[in-house]
Amino acid sequence: YNRINIHIPVQLEFVQINELHFVNYDQSGAVELKNNGHGVVVGGFDKWGKRQRPYIYGGGLSGKYALAQFHFHWAREHEEGSEHTMNALHYPVELHLVHVKEGLSPTEALDESDGLAC
Repeated sequence: YNRINIHIPVQLEFVQINELHFVNYDQSGAVELKNNGHGVVVGGFDKWGKRQRPYIYGGGLSGKYALAQFHFHWAREHEEGSEHTMNALHYPVELHLVHVKEGLSPTEALDESDGLAC
């Protein structure tokens, strides 16, 4: 992934976009916690079944995207934890929700321009 600086101008221009829907984010189930050497990755949502697994759609996405995993970025220094910035400022922590387009495996999704929604 490339790091992104989200520049927020002093004067904002609002653009109408379709609503992004979060479905089944109120569900609970068993998850898998992994230490990848520099953070915690929470996965196992693929074992929840279609009726319970969290997913998103709308908001300009080209379909339905199931939650594959989420992970955090943080650091020892409270200003430098986030991977991305807003107006060139880092924040203490950043959460990435990684979603895979319906019908694709996570590996297949990496090869598709619209395979992931993060």
